[in-house]
Amino acid sequence: EYFNGIKCVQKKVYLEQCTESQQCLDSELTFCNSTYCVCQETEYFLINKCVSRVGELETCYYTEMCLKDMVCNGTNCMCLGNKFYDNTTNKCTDQKIVNNYCDKDLECRSDLGLVCTGNRCICGSLSHTWSNTNQKCLLTYSKRSCLTGDSCNPDQNLKCINDQCNCPIASVDGMCDCSSTEGSEEFWNGSFCSSAKNYSDHCSNDFECQTKTQNTLCVAGSCVCSNYSLEFWNGNKCQSKKRHLETCNQKSECLDSDITECINNVCSCPNGQYYN
Repeated sequence: EYFNGIKCVQKKVYLEQCTESQQCLDSELTFCNSTYCVCQETEYFLINKCVSRVGELETCYYTEMCLKDMVCNGTNCMCLGNKFYDNTTNKCTDQKIVNNYCDKDLECRSDLGLVCTGNRCICGSLSHTWSNTNQKCLLTYSKRSCLTGDSCNPDQNLKCINDQCNCPIASVDGMCDCSSTEGSEEFWNGSFCSSAKNYSDHCSNDFECQTKTQNTLCVAGSCVCSNYSLEFWNGNKCQSKKRHLETCNQKSECLDSDITECINNVCSCPNGQYYN
């Protein structure tokens, strides 16, 4: 009971009108919000008293059981959309993207492929890297199961290639790889797809050279023609040397084994010799 100024009267039960908390029934653990006897924001009324609401991913049967801002999906309390429950502010807040500080996976955008590792939101799979262009985790170099180029990380110049690719790892169907088309050759430099090197540039492997566009290979640390007794550099690509009576511009274009010279723009035998 409490004294109403005239006499002692019964205390108010849950949701009855009140003007101060002492009017509310002690056993129900309610307080007066200036209008009604209600539970604290972090509590809900169950049977005959106020009890604590449940937190994120805890079991629930209806939304009133959940902490403020969350809903009950019939099984667990959860925030709607790309949000997580922030115990500091006691409300649902936006999940975080890459490299933001986190304490648990729920704080990171799982729909973008992120998990919380080492207190940072990062891509959850080693086969994926973060794309600043697409703002999500995408397949990185040599990783399988790409269906379209959209599956691969464009920041690394990767494409989903079904054709043969002249790269360190052989390209196969459904693998994210560098472009290998003639006139647009690339190679994986360990971080991203880089333009294949030009004639005479330094190299360590054949795949670094423009094998399709310029027909070069890596020989003695440079992108050059593979065999200068059979090929010559025409200014654009390595070309097979000219046979007897084929047109030429200089002697180096004529096939060595024919022992011809470029005479009047034709690979011909030197004076006093004939071709057998």
